[in-house]
Amino acid sequence: MEIFDPNFSIMIGMFVGPLAMLSADYFPTQVRYTGVGISLNISTAIFGGTTPLACAWLVEISNNPAMPAYYFIGIAMLALAAIVLIKPDAKNQAI
Repeated sequence: MEIFDPNFSIMIGMFVGPLAMLSADYFPTQVRYTGVGISLNISTAIFGGTTPLACAWLVEISNNPAMPAYYFIGIAMLALAAIVLIKPDAKNQAI
């Protein structure tokens, strides 16, 4: 296993690069820092904090070691639905 994987760095960069702009675009300027901070931290706590527990539980009940992959596929499908259904509207907001 490599300590530095350039492919992983590219994927993280593709995610984190536009994240700040897209996150800020959803909130008006008066509450932008609060909105981005709360939404990012709550979603990280819910999904990041419970992922190991959920994956271990799925493997235990199914006896299938590939269940964490299915969990991540399901979360990716939820994220894709959110991206498709929620569109930012920055026409009347100062950025």
